[in-house]
Amino acid sequence: MYRGQLKDGSFVAIRSLKMEKTHSTQNFMHHIELVSKLRHRHLVSVLGHFECYLDESSVSRMFLVFEYVPNGTLRNWISEECSRKSLTWAQRITAEIGIAKGIQFLHTGIVPGVYSNYLKITDILLDQYLAAKISSYNLPLLAKNTGKVSRI
Repeated sequence: MYRGQLKDGSFVAIRSLKMEKTHSTQNFMHHIELVSKLRHRHLVSVLGHFECYLDESSVSRMFLVFEYVPNGTLRNWISEECSRKSLTWAQRITAEIGIAKGIQFLHTGIVPGVYSNYLKITDILLDQYLAAKISSYNLPLLAKNTGKVSRI
């Protein structure tokens, strides 16, 4: 993951994925287009993407651009080892409700629904108001449909 800044001063998070050139990227690009259109208060938005081809390599890089969520993972906020102030019980319950609303939107708010059984506490980020946002709801879907995509 990389952090970047746009010309307007806003921050973004950039995730790099490796793709083998021998595999078709058409299906992958279709899914990126669909996921880029998803907007929900409890989902980290995909803002865009770009691809980089290396001349002599059989591997290309796809860069996904996400909204930047400044307060890190939910795990960091509820861990006993956390150096920050912990979340109150009310804030924890609010985060859980936000996660449930995000999952409900992914399952029922779009057709076809996005389903994944691989949601981890580190996939939940907290924004500047400590609202929970699901961050990697799209990558399991993309990895299943492209074959040779791996996280970096």
